[in-house]
Amino acid sequence: MTKYRVENIIGYIKQLIATVILTLVIAINFATVSAQSVDSLIKVAALAPDTLKPSLYNDICWKLRNSSPLDGIRYGHTALSLSAELGMHEQEGIAYNYIGTCEKNIGDFNKALEYINRALEINLQYGNDAQIVYSYINLGNLHINLNDLEKASDYFESVEPLIQRVSDPNILAYYHLNIGRYLLCKGNYECAQREFDTSLVLKRGRDSETTAAIIKNIGDLKSLQGDTTQALSYYFRIICDSISRNNKPLLSNVFNTVAVIYLHRNNYDSAIYYASQALDFAMSVGAKHRIGLSYGTLGKAYYMKKNYKKASEIFKKELDFSNQVFNEKLNQNLVSIRFAAESEKKQMEIDKLARGQNIQLTFNIILVAILLLILLMLVLITSTTRKTKKLNQELDIQKNALATTNANLTESIVYAQRIQQSTVNTEEQVAEIFPDSMIYYQPKDIVSGDWYRVEMRRGLKIVVEADCTGHGVPGSLLSMMGISALKDILNDMDINNEPIDPGEVLNRMRVTVKNMLREQSNDGMSVNDGMDMSVGVYDPNTKILKFAAAYQMAILIRNGESIKLKGDRMPIGNHPREKKFTSQEIQLCSGDSLFFMSDGIKDQTNPQMQKFKGPRLDDFLLSNITLPMPEIGQRLRTTMETWQGTARQVDDMTMVGFRID
Repeated sequence: MTKYRVENIIGYIKQLIATVILTLVIAINFATVSAQSVDSLIKVAALAPDTLKPSLYNDICWKLRNSSPLDGIRYGHTALSLSAELGMHEQEGIAYNYIGTCEKNIGDFNKALEYINRALEINLQYGNDAQIVYSYINLGNLHINLNDLEKASDYFESVEPLIQRVSDPNILAYYHLNIGRYLLCKGNYECAQREFDTSLVLKRGRDSETTAAIIKNIGDLKSLQGDTTQALSYYFRIICDSISRNNKPLLSNVFNTVAVIYLHRNNYDSAIYYASQALDFAMSVGAKHRIGLSYGTLGKAYYMKKNYKKASEIFKKELDFSNQVFNEKLNQNLVSIRFAAESEKKQMEIDKLARGQNIQLTFNIILVAILLLILLMLVLITSTTRKTKKLNQELDIQKNALATTNANLTESIVYAQRIQQSTVNTEEQVAEIFPDSMIYYQPKDIVSGDWYRVEMRRGLKIVVEADCTGHGVPGSLLSMMGISALKDILNDMDINNEPIDPGEVLNRMRVTVKNMLREQSNDGMSVNDGMDMSVGVYDPNTKILKFAAAYQMAILIRNGESIKLKGDRMPIGNHPREKKFTSQEIQLCSGDSLFFMSDGIKDQTNPQMQKFKGPRLDDFLLSNITLPMPEIGQRLRTTMETWQGTARQVDDMTMVGFRID
């Protein structure tokens, strides 16, 4: 506690009042903690009095257990150290339980057992019934994952005398869920279903993430009974639930299970898709056991599809990953052996002082045991190394072939870039139509999903900017399709002497794009590819601009004010409430400036993951609007490079601007 001098008594009183107010605010926040985001909790915890911090950091750990378990472990350890320092044993026991849950979610079951056993010791010592029950259930859960059903049964039996004293519906639901899992593993499907139903009733209207885990197990039950269609309906309920998407370990499990079902049905494309999703979710939380399972399923799917190169690549990754996990376990075992040897040596010294006999014999036995263990591990390493070497030799041949293919592919993409760049206007070509104009065109990859065209037809100046679905090669293919379709539409209007109406251009573009892509793919799944687009038709004689847009807007800068020209909220592509695009007329004046742009500029993040956003773009345009348009374009490029810094580019970025003379 800081000592205050007498002359600072007034400052001390002010600080005391502030502390009391802060404590009240934290108490209110703590009472409604379930409604706060993790970010809000972290900020609250940083400002909280020391006595509230362990509880808040435990809540943060719990909220992150599924979405980011590695971060959850970090905050759990913060709660643990603070609890130990303050002698808050209840929070200390909770911290051990929550850290153990996070360790389980990343697949480190041994560490999870260590933490949860420690939680059980503390809770038994200080008599926290709810946490004692939670610890026993967690231990039973872990031993189910370790296929030790006998040990799991022992822990569940330990819960039975205590469960009547627990009123928390979340813990009761967790108990019935894991009893159901145990019965499911034992093959008692009818009783398992009853336990899952009881758990669902207890969770109704509560934690949706845990509800998803119950539904997953019901799906597993249906699958084991041979009804994979019914099982898939349960799995897809979880996949479609937005709240469940925070539970990444569960989603990895669900996607891999769905992939296995499609693999058995010989639907290899679907199996590859869901196994890839399973792998992505497993990697995002570092769940090692699920990463290995996902690689295995993905490799089998490619193998059964007879894509042997891809299968070989996946199996190589699986083998590398297995070796990594094996080496980590080996290092852990060596550390454990070293620790055991040192501990035993110290114990022998104590025994020598106490009894003075049998020391050498005991030491020799331990030493022989250590040497045997090390020898066994060396044999395992040698065997694994030989297999790896043989596989690497086979993979090197395929690697060289893939390298050649990759070089050819890269060369083709670079050539495609030159083709794409030839289809959009250069700055000089745009300046011939709008003398005071700018172009900012920054693809995310070699080729771009954004495109633009500026043309002069029948005395009208036409400006088009579009943002296709995706970026890179897929986006560029759509962009080439869009440019070709635009030319056909404008040519037809010229041939038939039709008025060039921007809304009608968008209507015809939508029909053309949908016909090219087809509304449904061969497997019945909707195709959501398409593009967002803005079209402006400017008559220099009347200074009237006709404007229409699909999921985009343009910015008009007039007399120091930013005016938004908004389009229709539907894309060029499939939409559930499709209607005709509407055109609007704007009377422009000399000195007006217009900017057409894709959303990549506003969505670009800086190294702190903050987006550039619309207000910041408005400020940029208003502060630079008196400059010539080409200089505005240069400053925009410099501004975006400075804003992005070391962050990766999020999307293609495009802006076309011109000033009315």
